Amino acid sequence: MKIINAENLKKIFLFALILAIIFGYNDRSEKFILFNWLINFLLIYLICLISSFIHELGHLFSAYLQGCSLNLKLISLKRYHPATSSYFKIPLKLGAIFPLLITIFSNGLFYFPSISTYDVKEEKHLRLGKKFPRLSEWELAKISVAGPLASILLAVIFKFFNFSFISVSPVIINQWIALINILPIPLFDGYKVFIYSRLLFFSSISFIVILSFTLNMLNTAPITALIISIIFALILQFLYMLAPNIKK
Repeated sequence: MKIINAENLKKIFLFALILAIIFGYNDRSEKFILFNWLINFLLIYLICLISSFIHELGHLFSAYLQGCSLNLKLISLKRYHPATSSYFKIPLKLGAIFPLLITIFSNGLFYFPSISTYDVKEEKHLRLGKKFPRLSEWELAKISVAGPLASILLAVIFKFFNFSFISVSPVIINQWIALINILPIPLFDGYKVFIYSRLLFFSSISFIVILSFTLNMLNTAPITALIISIIFALILQFLYMLAPNIKK
């Protein structure tokens, strides 16, 4: 079984285009010049392509380790009412519509880069030797959290380089991708982690928030920021585990 197939790879190119519109809509220039905007947009698209690929690869590689495959897709709304018959004839592609509307109405000053989700397909022959024949909640949580963690670690790598020639730093792009996707909102990665493992959710969101803060607000060296974030996340995780009535 391949970690990434051609169909998922095509979707990553689409995800990258949506992200490029989100982050490249406003090039922060005082005067709009089409040529300059296009150059900035193309550069941001390349960054978003790398960022989208790494984010989805985090999910796909984690799924591969758990003995399953994923079908990537845009976040969609299938029903408009809790009633079982209240379905849209064609699912509403909120993963594209909602983030783009936020971008347009905020004039590109606010980002909402949570656009994709996935369906899990168990590969029974790859789960031979596993403790359980079916995916456990812990395994599902690890698949979900792998994407945001991959994004925030990519932000650390980008921090080593100077990208002053584009309107939005790749560090900022990947921080937003990690921060928004780890939120416990239905259909988001963070919601799945929250449902399957509260401990993993608390640990991962603490790590991502602290690392984002240290990279930007404190302007520390990337490795220093990573070490500080790991230490604080472990401390918070330990305190969380001491709290009563903890359930994995």
